[in-house]
Amino acid sequence: MIISTEFQKDMAENAKALLGNKFESTIFDKAVMHVPRETINAIMNEIKAHKSDGCVCVGGGSTIGLGKAVALETGLPSLVVPTTYAGSEMTPIWGITEDGIKTTGRDAKVLAKTVIYDPELTVSLPDFISGPSGINAIDPILALCPAAIPIIMYEDSPKASAPAIANMGLTLNASRST
Repeated sequence: MIISTEFQKDMAENAKALLGNKFESTIFDKAVMHVPRETINAIMNEIKAHKSDGCVCVGGGSTIGLGKAVALETGLPSLVVPTTYAGSEMTPIWGITEDGIKTTGRDAKVLAKTVIYDPELTVSLPDFISGPSGINAIDPILALCPAAIPIIMYEDSPKASAPAIANMGLTLNASRST
């Protein structure tokens, strides 16, 4: 099963073409944010109907999250090709939304068996996605680091980060030279 969003279906189709005739695959292009239970149910029906034995996830957080939900419920392995910088593909953290309530957890079985990073796939990201996605990618690293690491951000970010920086006992100089 090749998983994508409807907006990245062309990438899923390219992945299918690259896999060639040696791998029977179907595209599920209905991944959406927050991994709703309805979407999980729909892909599970497709997986059963096509007797899928694994998933290729081509996309960002929504696609990777759906792949994790499939792995959590079925144990099927996944190969992930991230198109954003979220980093979710390397964590055992999963999230599923049901009846408006998001439940998260940790389970090693949601980890991808293989991750393929291709920087070319991120070049087309619009700035409004690329910027936050890049900052989001730093988050898991910061979670593992001591709190005293200085953080440098651009434009208005220092204003938004002031409370966190103050909690670390650092002072904030919000001015910048041009």
